[in-house]
Amino acid sequence: MRRKPLHRLLAGLFLLSGLAALAADFPWDDFKPRLLKQLVAIDLKTAERTPTSDSRVIFPSAGIASKVTVGFAGESRPLSREKKELVERWALLQKANRAFAQSYEEEFQFTENGRSYWLALQKPVAIEYRRQAKKGGTVVLYLFSGVGGVRVGNDWDWALLVAEYQVPH
Repeated sequence: MRRKPLHRLLAGLFLLSGLAALAADFPWDDFKPRLLKQLVAIDLKTAERTPTSDSRVIFPSAGIASKVTVGFAGESRPLSREKKELVERWALLQKANRAFAQSYEEEFQFTENGRSYWLALQKPVAIEYRRQAKKGGTVVLYLFSGVGGVRVGNDWDWALLVAEYQVPH
């Protein structure tokens, strides 16, 4: 399994989110097993309690560190301008390094129980992921939810930020 730490890009966020201080390795155990469906439900409840006249909602929390097992749908796309701005504003609220937010440039499509999700991967993670990913393959993602979302029609497009991954062998 891949276990390369991403100290430089994650240090600011981990220290601010109450996770264990970074040691020599990525803090794998700080990410609790959850389903993407659960994370989206939490974000939706929070959005319903957060009045906004904007097409975006940004949560002031430091994010929920989760570990999810999903299938890779094989597609990617650039992160939308609106979602990039959302991630940058959220990172600013967290007092995270600007480079952290700017490292999210692309989303990959994953599936969980037949439902499709677009998740943003940090650039160094995305580069490595492309080398190892197999369409239809299973992957374990270590991600942050509770960032916020962009309204698209009547639905929300949530910012789910992948910090690391493991491909089961």
